[in-house]
Amino acid sequence: LQRAQAALACGDQTAAGQLGDVGIDRCYERINQGHWKDVERVWRVAYSAFSLVCALALQVGVERGDTGVLERATQYCDMGLLFGAPFAEDQLSILAEHMVAEHGDVAPEEPASKRPHTDEGAFVITLDHAALPSVPAARSVPRVALPSMEAFQRIIDVGEAR
Repeated sequence: LQRAQAALACGDQTAAGQLGDVGIDRCYERINQGHWKDVERVWRVAYSAFSLVCALALQVGVERGDTGVLERATQYCDMGLLFGAPFAEDQLSILAEHMVAEHGDVAPEEPASKRPHTDEGAFVITLDHAALPSVPAARSVPRVALPSMEAFQRIIDVGEAR
């Protein structure tokens, strides 16, 4: 983290971004090793710090108005806020708010023809059934409507359904 911060301070955005990505990957591995309560807070703070370094390393491209760079910088902020922990007076959140205030929403707009029709802003999920794999009959789950306790025990013990 110190090397990434030093590279950023010297104006070497490329090195800062690369070191930040390496740090994010390492922290991500540690964060996802077990239950969230068992992860030491320092790994979440480090994740946020590396995310901030990466977002700041991209700031030069953001200042030029490069939309792709702006999206990546915003993604670093979002991921740092989601996986990380607040630190240094919540600088990551402040940077994210600043980017949105200066450059607006950077989410790519999906064409209207690709979006499902919704009524009154309802959330709709569409599913392509042709893309789902078929389940062979031998592996299908038998359906039994309210078996008796004896029948249930027999199903569990023997593995057969009536």
